[in-house]
Amino acid sequence: MLRVLCSESELGEYGERLAIGDRVDRVARRDQGGYFGTELDEIVWRFDRYAEVGGADPVRITGTVTAIAAVYVEMTQLGSCTWTAAHGTAHQEPLTTTTGTRRPVEGVGIHRVEEGDERLAGWLVELEDERIAPA
Repeated sequence: MLRVLCSESELGEYGERLAIGDRVDRVARRDQGGYFGTELDEIVWRFDRYAEVGGADPVRITGTVTAIAAVYVEMTQLGSCTWTAAHGTAHQEPLTTTTGTRRPVEGVGIHRVEEGDERLAGWLVELEDERIAPA
């Protein structure tokens, strides 16, 4: 079993979805960790369709999706306009498909981020029969 992180933008940019039972074949890179402040930081891989452009020694990961969990974090302010995940706040909600993801409701018009607001950080995807090869 291989666990891979997948950011919201990785799927959202092209309206893609993942579901249990899907066979995936995606470009990935090593994850830098340190963002969540939980065991999620120990996950080695992150799907990243642009890894080749960023010079991140990309790999191609293939496998069958056996589990998906949405990852949510609470936001905290680092500077006047900089927000990040508050360490240790990440929690997961199991899903059968990414289309079933609960999305925290944003306000009407311009949404002001406030301390403790919950945000979707992406998904944790588990694969079986996985294979990792150079991209």
